[in-house]
Amino acid sequence: MNPETGLEDIVDVDYDQVLAADSNGVHCGVWLVRNTPWTLWFLDELWARERVFEDERRALHHLYASTRGREVTKGPIYPNANTVRARTKIVHACAFDSQPWFYETGDFIVHLAGLKGTVKCALFTRYYARARASMRAKGMVVAADVDVPPPSAWTCLTKNA
Repeated sequence: MNPETGLEDIVDVDYDQVLAADSNGVHCGVWLVRNTPWTLWFLDELWARERVFEDERRALHHLYASTRGREVTKGPIYPNANTVRARTKIVHACAFDSQPWFYETGDFIVHLAGLKGTVKCALFTRYYARARASMRAKGMVVAADVDVPPPSAWTCLTKNA
């Protein structure tokens, strides 16, 4: 949504991953990772636990030993949680991946988490058109092969019902 925000405005060389957090704790809806041996190890740990916890969010909460994760799993704290926390930069969700109801002009990304079908398509159309118009107004050039119009209302209604 904000093409003037660069990844270098969010990442930090002292961390191997950047996660957003909101009132539900950390989440991996939008997630930046560096290609490091530690990150590869972490992804292996996450995927191994994803099967146990049924989805990556719960597995992430477990590995990070978040309060929310401890409430859900009710088990022992993950033994390497301090290492996971030390290698993870947490940013506020609005700085990294705003939900539509919290989005403000200038936020980096709008994240349509949990939305489906026509509603998601219509919101995507709205935000995509806004971002495209903003980029054009600022004289930013988008390559012709990816500069496509947003879906029409008809597409949203007929292809996502």
